[in-house]
Amino acid sequence: MKAPILRDIPLSFKTNRLKMRTARAGDGPTMAAAVRASLEHLSPWLPWAVEPIDEEKYEALMREWEVNFLARKELQFLIFTRKDPQLIGAIGCFAFNWDVPSLEIGYWIHHNWTRQGLMSEALVGLVDYCVTHLGCKRLEIRCDAQNQASAAVARRAGFVHEGTLISHTRHHREDRLRDTMIFGRVFP
Repeated sequence: MKAPILRDIPLSFKTNRLKMRTARAGDGPTMAAAVRASLEHLSPWLPWAVEPIDEEKYEALMREWEVNFLARKELQFLIFTRKDPQLIGAIGCFAFNWDVPSLEIGYWIHHNWTRQGLMSEALVGLVDYCVTHLGCKRLEIRCDAQNQASAAVARRAGFVHEGTLISHTRHHREDRLRDTMIFGRVFP
């Protein structure tokens, strides 16, 4: 098997309405603004989506994403509309097991762009990317058991609910345990 660092993989991909590309230096302020605008929508589910939003922190994060992409540790993509390009979210791959190969996918979308099928479109595009360019045999999505919107995106992209981890993690804003749903999709 070819070492992950030696794999030549594209830095971007497109769907009908979207373009996904790797993060790069200078993307921090745009990302910070998108997260800030969607904080109420994101903060119940994502521990990193909390106040205060610091542009310098997000600039450092974008540069880390760029380095991690090149090292094949994480493949994070920013999601832009193709018409009148606007940053509307992010989608990415992490928790690699290159022996299978398998990985976990995570995603978020700006609250103004929900309920338009855009995240489902981005996910279907990423699934194709993972199978075509990485040779993935298994993909996994995990989400809070109460996050029905995220679970619906997984289902629309052909992922199957494989199980729920009970009292799996502690909620980042409240002193309670939360359950985690696991969705999987396998390829021959």
